[in-house]
Amino acid sequence: MARVIRRTQVASRLGRWLGPWTPGDRVPRSVVRGEVSIAAGPGERPMRAVTWTPASGRATGALFVVPGLHPDGPDDPRFSRFLAVLAASGIAAFSPCLPDFMALRLAPTLLTDVERAFAAFEAWPQRPASARPGVMSISFGSRLALHLAETLGDERVGGVVLFGGYCDWREAMRFALGDTVDGAAAGPRDPLNTPAVFLNLLEGLDAEAQTVAQAEGAWRRYVAATWGRPEMKAPARHRPVAEALAAELPEAARALFLAGCNLSEHTLAVARSALGRLGDRDWLDPTRALGALGVPLTIVHGVDDDVIPVSHADRLFRLASPRARTRLLRTGLYGHTARAGADAAGVRAVAQARELVTMLRILRALARTACP
Repeated sequence: MARVIRRTQVASRLGRWLGPWTPGDRVPRSVVRGEVSIAAGPGERPMRAVTWTPASGRATGALFVVPGLHPDGPDDPRFSRFLAVLAASGIAAFSPCLPDFMALRLAPTLLTDVERAFAAFEAWPQRPASARPGVMSISFGSRLALHLAETLGDERVGGVVLFGGYCDWREAMRFALGDTVDGAAAGPRDPLNTPAVFLNLLEGLDAEAQTVAQAEGAWRRYVAATWGRPEMKAPARHRPVAEALAAELPEAARALFLAGCNLSEHTLAVARSALGRLGDRDWLDPTRALGALGVPLTIVHGVDDDVIPVSHADRLFRLASPRARTRLLRTGLYGHTARAGADAAGVRAVAQARELVTMLRILRALARTACP
């Protein structure tokens, strides 16, 4: 009974901050941000993790939170607010700064890096030691969360929450570029994500090494100038940035760069060709981990996600092991990385009640995973 009460209290506090009644730019004050250094062994890179804890120092539960691809890692303002909300709700939050993700690259070293980070999380003094901690992931971090659950098992992981996770990495990349994927019609996606896709196609691009390197440098400058600024999604704002960077490049690199910013009629053709040249990258496939999963799994996905199709959530659900006791929650209240607007969420009339019920289920899943 005491455990149920604790979870209810945590879910209630989460609802205060994550519900549509609280402005998304409001941040809790009764929390403390910290950092943990993660030692590197031979051949390993040093890492750090960002932590958020209640100001009182007394946490009810704990979550290891795997971010997605972003240069700021856990310090991306939207993600940082979410970690602060967890702490204000009584959850000690620990999020690793994964070098590959912060470089916007998908690499197999992510698997060993996340294992090292989780070991540091287990040894973190602020983590309540009375129960197995939970794992949560955002976007492409879903592969790493599933890897931890598969590798460490239910002896060390209490449960997993995937938010906006993918099932097929190639399809996710094509979808982000506006391609028709898994029944989802071709159409506009988040216009600022295209360079992140192309940064993971470098080895498959049909261009000279110098041309690829020049385009890569410009894509990284473009990301630095546009990400984290919602107003940049408007073509009138991001296009001039891209054109100014393109003007500094030689002709071949300029054409490739503009394709990688989705400002060329050749974007999809270049990307499809590059995908065809890449190897299988089996380590990115989550299906084996799903089939071996033995911990409770909650899959949450925004119905209007413009980065990873919502159909991937259905496929993850179908592939999960029966032992995982999987829940699938589709929501219109939250997008891929942030809360959606009221109109996008359909938060009115009958839809309002339905969305709020789903939100409560998401919050309860978070509380249950953090306080197993």
